[in-house]
Amino acid sequence: EIFKLRALEIHLTKNPCAALHLHGNNAPLAETLGQLCLALGIPFHWHAAGPKPSRSFRQRLKLALQSCSTTNTIFYAAKALHWWFATRRRFPAKPSVTPGKGLLLGTWFPNVDKQAAAKGHFRSRYWEAAHDALPNDLPVHWLFVHVDPKEKIQANVQLRDSLMPDHGKGDMTFWEECVTPSAALGAFSQWLSVAARARKLKAEIGKAFMWPNSHLNVYPHLRDAWHDSTQGGFLLDQLLCRKGIQAYCRAIGPQNACITSSELQSWERLLFEEQHRQGCPHVLAVQHSIVRDADFRFFVAPQQWADSEFARLMPHTVYANGKAGLMAMRHGGFAADRLDMVEAVRFMYLAEAKTLPEVEPQRLLVATSYFAKETEKMLKLLAEAANSSSAPLLNNIVIKPHPFLPVDHLVEKYFSSKPVIADGPIESHLTPGTVVFAESGTSVALLVLCRQLPLLLYIAADTFDLGIIQADTPVARVRTVQDLISALPPKPLGCTINEYFCLDTSLPRWHELFNKIFQNGNHQ
Repeated sequence: EIFKLRALEIHLTKNPCAALHLHGNNAPLAETLGQLCLALGIPFHWHAAGPKPSRSFRQRLKLALQSCSTTNTIFYAAKALHWWFATRRRFPAKPSVTPGKGLLLGTWFPNVDKQAAAKGHFRSRYWEAAHDALPNDLPVHWLFVHVDPKEKIQANVQLRDSLMPDHGKGDMTFWEECVTPSAALGAFSQWLSVAARARKLKAEIGKAFMWPNSHLNVYPHLRDAWHDSTQGGFLLDQLLCRKGIQAYCRAIGPQNACITSSELQSWERLLFEEQHRQGCPHVLAVQHSIVRDADFRFFVAPQQWADSEFARLMPHTVYANGKAGLMAMRHGGFAADRLDMVEAVRFMYLAEAKTLPEVEPQRLLVATSYFAKETEKMLKLLAEAANSSSAPLLNNIVIKPHPFLPVDHLVEKYFSSKPVIADGPIESHLTPGTVVFAESGTSVALLVLCRQLPLLLYIAADTFDLGIIQADTPVARVRTVQDLISALPPKPLGCTINEYFCLDTSLPRWHELFNKIFQNGNHQ
């Protein structure tokens, strides 16, 4: 929405405008446009649907909490206590680690290889064949970020305890296990300090949200994010995570290398910071999934690398998992000497993906998103299309939801005739005669193109195309009900998958990377 506002400002400055009218109940948008039109000398009229919307009780309570420092402090002190009793106490009281110089690997848990787990061995589905390239003669320390709901913590701890690393000595630890009562108290003390300093900026902070060389101020849209990250729950979560990571790194001692399965998320930056502080010579990030052309985590102004505070939160090198990611990061500002490439172990199954025979389309397989809002919009559009069209494929729908986002409640809400909800690996559902309707950001789309099955991409009507299929690939994009109806049935398209991922099954780049890190006995 902020980019749309900037585009609107450019349009208003280049074209005569007698007045600007806003229809709807979006109060932050009305505030932003009112200020913009005042600066541009354009009359502004807000036409709310009914009375001007007033804040709900919850919104008024939230603003009251934010505006009163004492109330805000009490509220987040209670949040800290709740985290301790609802989350921390579900983990073991102390971590079980084996100090030793070797390799630190940071990743998400669970999502393990079930066949290996049945035999008592740990293999992460995020690292797949990279396990086989790990050196055998040094400790491997796995740092886990728990991604399931807190109700599953104890079961996942038991799963972790039942597994043994495949290679050498080592350990597997959740960062939460390393947070002691005194560390949690220290995190809250830091929260108090940062929040107090942030509140001193209250009178001036709005001015900092001006778009450069513009009259556009986006503070109304980012007010809640500013508060959350400087005086709210996100800040508290990060400080607790930082304490856990610091304690973990002290427990295992200095390492030869630290590698994360990376999306350059906040927990990774905290880990990078601590490893830099300990003097780790190889702080590395390996691309976890895909890098979209508009993924801001990978946009870096070249001069930022000269800023020591920025550099200490970043790896020495980011390893892309294919040409697409490498080019996107170069375009985003990563210096050439901070980029390299290794094989895409998480997607290695694509190297063996077989082209399926082209047969008459029989069913529509729907692959939904990890994100709740996009998923609901997609399924609502699908249901409207099914209710308004007699197209055969819309009468034979199978929905394959993302593993971390069930859709049963949405199917119940929107569909009069309920489609089948499938589970299991997506690959098992890609059969001849299947047309796939996938959310544009999921990696499913690449597998579908590789199998040369017909594909439709869903893109929300009110946003940019942030999908992983490049814009010049002639795949039908669906934004409206009519788009979907008109596109059925689509024709299959071929795709050169190596343009996206590096898929050499012998993993020469991974072996070269580990040889470089641990050459000449450096791990001793």
